[in-house]
Amino acid sequence: MDGRIILVCRRSVSEVPARILAEYVQIIEMSLVAEHALRGTHMLLVLTPGTLERCVEPNDSLRNVLKDAQQNNTRLLALLSNQFDPSDRVRYAADLLTTAELLRLDYANWEQTLQALQRAFGVNVQLPPLSAEQRTQLNAQEWFERALRLPADDLDGKLAAYAEALRLHPNFAAAYARRSGAHLARGDVEACLADCETALRLEPSLAEAHHNRALALAKQGRYAEALESYTAALRFDSRNTRAYLNRGVARANMGDLDGAIEDYTAALSLNPKLAEAYFNRSLAHSQRDNFEAAMQDYAQAIALNLNAPQAAEPADITATIAYLERLLQRFPDHPRAEQLRQEIARLRGLAIDQ
Repeated sequence: MDGRIILVCRRSVSEVPARILAEYVQIIEMSLVAEHALRGTHMLLVLTPGTLERCVEPNDSLRNVLKDAQQNNTRLLALLSNQFDPSDRVRYAADLLTTAELLRLDYANWEQTLQALQRAFGVNVQLPPLSAEQRTQLNAQEWFERALRLPADDLDGKLAAYAEALRLHPNFAAAYARRSGAHLARGDVEACLADCETALRLEPSLAEAHHNRALALAKQGRYAEALESYTAALRFDSRNTRAYLNRGVARANMGDLDGAIEDYTAALSLNPKLAEAYFNRSLAHSQRDNFEAAMQDYAQAIALNLNAPQAAEPADITATIAYLERLLQRFPDHPRAEQLRQEIARLRGLAIDQ
């Protein structure tokens, strides 16, 4: 074979169109191979809301795939769904899609999408029509993407769109997983857990459902169970920095400071700019009385412009100030001591504002 067509997607947000598209791509590829007209490697990238967000992480798997394609001069055709925000290309993957050929992926006009794809490959073959079930699933995908595209604080809108997607496609595991996150954001832990259980019954390897289940269990103080779910999430998505970060928090809450530090370090190996991981590792080091390491990590978090998550509540601000004052008392002449004094002053200002 002189060439091949590789279909790439972010499975958690694009599984439905990619799965349906794969059947048609296979027919196109077979036709080109039979005609000896397929030269080199071609990559089709399905772009839906959420596809590129993790590409900012240096070790993201999709980022690595796109980098390899770029280095190997692979022809890249990007299929943009109607709900995909074109600015995401610049925001998350400006260096990865510079040579991509852009095609519209329109679920309501699937036949036009296939015609454009055939023109891109210079082939014209007879393709089977969509089944009624496939059309319904693509309609559900459209609602799913509308939910993804809505602002993070529009939880009512998101829940309504996910509900419509699930009405159309009751076995849509990814929609259950994403809806669980919206429930959790509203504070409805039980609804979150119910959606996670449904998602995992439909698709046991869905890392996002395991991760959201762990977050919900942690909110209930069920840290041992949360730890198991974080570990399951990492089993199916070993490059998930948030899962490492949050598992570290669960381990710290269980008193396993060494395990927490190990997880924070793993998160930083995947994303060295993750300020939260430096902050949390600083806390763990301080609890182990390793103040030098704690001070270094907190200074690194400041350097990365951490807006301390502990500043959300007055009690948390007070606790953070006490922690920093403890570090400062231990190392008053440290080269980074002035940074800590400035951070303490900033947090005190936040406390006054609240």
